[in-house]
Amino acid sequence: GTPRDRYNNLRQLHEVLAGDAQAKERVDVAIEMARLAQDVLGARDLAVDAWRRVLADEPGHASAFKALKQHYETGERWHAEVELLNQKIALFGPDEVGPTVDALFELAEIYRDPDKLNMVDMVIATHRRIREISPTNTRALDSLAQSYKDTERWPELVNVLRDKVTQTDDPKELLEIFSE
Repeated sequence: GTPRDRYNNLRQLHEVLAGDAQAKERVDVAIEMARLAQDVLGARDLAVDAWRRVLADEPGHASAFKALKQHYETGERWHAEVELLNQKIALFGPDEVGPTVDALFELAEIYRDPDKLNMVDMVIATHRRIREISPTNTRALDSLAQSYKDTERWPELVNVLRDKVTQTDDPKELLEIFSE
């Protein structure tokens, strides 16, 4: 049969494999579906659907995450990428601060970029999330300060600058803060 027939057969097989006992087989079939869809059929939507099936059974599957992220970026599907990043963030444990912060910065960049979502309130909310789990993160503080300046939210800016002052003993850095 044709590659399209093969894909349809794989999809039917995937749907018959039910229950936790067959999750591994479902993942294997979904990966095969995704590769066939993207590499042979050139069908991005089918590939996305198949990679989502992989994540449904194995939420931390790195290849599926990477492939979906790439499909979303190529297709400029920013809201879908935001949802994907939030799913990834939800998988991190409370002790995985570094990877969580990295993913949150990635999320903030999608919100900040004028060619993507350009949502300053979400940039601010995301940097606040970073501060909740990493209170001394200077990059988040600096980004919050810049966002507050850009949106002329002076009381919030004063609070962030106050936080920056309490976190440094460096006279040069203090002078920079006061010159803001």
